[in-house]
Amino acid sequence: MNLRHLAAVSLRVSNHLRYAIRRLRHEPGFSLVVILAIGLGIGMNTTVFTLVNAVLLRGLPYDKPNEIVAVSTYDNQRRDTRPTSWLDFQDWQRSATTFRALAATSDLSMNLSGGGAAPIRLRGSRVTTNTFALLGQPMALGRDFIDADGKPGATPVMILGHGVWERTFGSDATLVGRTIRVNDVPTEIVGIMAPGVQFPEISEAWIPIQPRADDKRDSRTLSVFGRLKPGVGMGEAQTEMSAIAARLEREYPGSNAHSGALVQTFNDQQNGGPIRVVFLMLLAAVCLLLLIACANVANLLIARAVARTREIAVRMALGASRRAVIAQLLTESVLLGCLGGVLGFSLAYLGVTLFDRAVADVGKPYWIVFTFDWRVFGWLALVCVGTGLAFGLAPALQLARTNSNDALKDGARGATSGRGRWLTSSLVIVEMALTVALLGGAGVMIRSFLNLYTADLGARTENVLTAGLALPEQKYPDPATRMRFIDRLDERLRALPGVEAVSIGTAVPGDGIGTMTLDIEGQPRATADQPRETHVASVGPGFFQTFMISPSAGRVLEKRDGQMGSEAVVVNRRFVDRFLNGGDAIGRRIMLRDDDKNTVWATIIGVVPHVRHSDLTRDDLDPVVYRPLERSSTRNYMIAIRSHQPATTLTAALRDAVRFMDPDLPVFQVNTMDELLARQRWPFRVFGSLFVLFAIFGLVLSTIGMYAVTAYAVGQRRTEIGLRMALGAQQAHVAWIVLRRGVMQLAIGLPLGLAFAYLLTVGMKTLLVGIKPGDPLTLGTTVVIVIGVTLAACVLPAGRAARLNPVAALRN
Repeated sequence: MNLRHLAAVSLRVSNHLRYAIRRLRHEPGFSLVVILAIGLGIGMNTTVFTLVNAVLLRGLPYDKPNEIVAVSTYDNQRRDTRPTSWLDFQDWQRSATTFRALAATSDLSMNLSGGGAAPIRLRGSRVTTNTFALLGQPMALGRDFIDADGKPGATPVMILGHGVWERTFGSDATLVGRTIRVNDVPTEIVGIMAPGVQFPEISEAWIPIQPRADDKRDSRTLSVFGRLKPGVGMGEAQTEMSAIAARLEREYPGSNAHSGALVQTFNDQQNGGPIRVVFLMLLAAVCLLLLIACANVANLLIARAVARTREIAVRMALGASRRAVIAQLLTESVLLGCLGGVLGFSLAYLGVTLFDRAVADVGKPYWIVFTFDWRVFGWLALVCVGTGLAFGLAPALQLARTNSNDALKDGARGATSGRGRWLTSSLVIVEMALTVALLGGAGVMIRSFLNLYTADLGARTENVLTAGLALPEQKYPDPATRMRFIDRLDERLRALPGVEAVSIGTAVPGDGIGTMTLDIEGQPRATADQPRETHVASVGPGFFQTFMISPSAGRVLEKRDGQMGSEAVVVNRRFVDRFLNGGDAIGRRIMLRDDDKNTVWATIIGVVPHVRHSDLTRDDLDPVVYRPLERSSTRNYMIAIRSHQPATTLTAALRDAVRFMDPDLPVFQVNTMDELLARQRWPFRVFGSLFVLFAIFGLVLSTIGMYAVTAYAVGQRRTEIGLRMALGAQQAHVAWIVLRRGVMQLAIGLPLGLAFAYLLTVGMKTLLVGIKPGDPLTLGTTVVIVIGVTLAACVLPAGRAARLNPVAALRN
């Protein structure tokens, strides 16, 4: 392409653009309506794409993030990933050649005390000493870990998070080199992390992993990651790691049976499963919404096309080609799309900000930041241009077919009205189908949300305050020492004014629960090939009183039941149904085993109704065994206090009681039970609300589109209607002529929409609670709503047509 040709093309584009701007200024009302409709659609679309980009597309905030991958042990039998043992990790390090290096981390909660600050509880990590060097992450102050820090018996050191350094220690630069107590172990602070870094997810402090002589190959606690060598792909790394895992399985069949290896991006590892489905469904919903907006605007342009028929005919009569006419009309529509994009970006900025605030405290990884980057701006530009072409192409092609001779005659209006009516009807059908799909998806989401909130937890949670407590191993080395502390704390808390009951144990309803292998007297022993597991909660005698759980048979635990020789447990009804065939459970004996170690037999003394302890979104109920807290070796406890007064009034008294007993012991995660449950339900509250918002907007657009098309059709047929009435047509017949078109569109659009809605809800099935895809009640309600708004949109134009004055209609 030579310069002269390029200049000619630029001139034509410039002329098209100047004329498009004049047209928009000449019709400000029309332009504003189009920009508003498209801007809302683009705004919601860009908002969701920004979220998808942050969660599913953007990698870690380090140099060459595509090289950083997660490597997990993969259970070939259960088809899922699990942590890796230290010994397997060392074998991976020695054998892998596709990585520059491998590093490992594991979660570690920390009690920090000393350093001139009050004791605090932190979310921390144990990391290999090469972790931050592998990432390329510098320190804000001090130094990184060195190899000597990870040797057995090395002086304990730590790197402190920047936020904790500012919040707790007032940005004191002299903190580096000082010693504080971490889980009651004197530890030197050697570095302060750079601002905002919480690798691997939400860590606030780091200590080096030091190998232990008793490390076992089946003790799996590590999350492994590595940086690929330049030019090495994921497939090559996966092939190598699978071969290494297969060799280890042959060499260590006892600990590594069915163990493979899986190489993934961090996004795939952290945000797979339901999270990925949620965001992809949101993106699909806003794309449907944008298509509805495009169909609506296309109808507006088609309606305007009739008024521009004479203009286009004159331009073509003066020599303009069809290509030039189409180019001019598409320039106008793309300009409208870009102006809508400006509005849409403003709305997206607001939407992303609000979403970021809504999920600020839900525990998302620190590297998921909802910001606008080159991907978002590229998507926005693509959507603006694509939207302009989508809603402008059909009207442009329609006008380009204008016959100049016919259009310049007096009867020009009828020349395009037939094609226009067919096209507008088709677009309304598309709008209707997409709206039904959106309403169906939003309906199942909101019903899931309501099912989750109305589900019976099986426990009373009002006026209950909860908190976490962790006893460090150095000060509380054995179960007996820990139980003495817990007994004294329980007595002190029960003596607080306004307290009804106190529970100290390993679980509270709705906050998760562990599992153990189960043996039942008189039944075959559980094995690896024939496993038998049950959920287990270690609780004090006040648990059932605190949550007002009454036994349906037998009695609940008492203090004496935790003593040697008086081993007793309480089970829930699901346990009886699953393992005892619904028979009499009182007096039966069971054994709970952890890590294949035998414990004593315990007698079932009571049966309680089901209490939801783990996943609130599941429909099935888990078997649960409640055993005395004395039988547990845990160092981590959950405190629950029921009060006569609002639970939050006990927060200060709880902290004071613990501080009185141990000044270095922090109390953490202090929440009411209602707050705790609300945090677990936030995805349904946030995402359910978004789906409903999108569906309402789509319904409004579809209704407006139906009304506009019907009213436009009445205007086009005024002469015909006037003639019919002059010849004796009744008002009811005239109204039916108008309504019939809407009913036909409804008859075609509804089945298509229901099919789309079913497919959408099938894609959302992993997110649904107490409801199945294609739920008849939800889809039936959707049909009723759509029929109602469609008929309402057609009734007004039909009534206006029935009231036409035939004389006036024929005169016009």
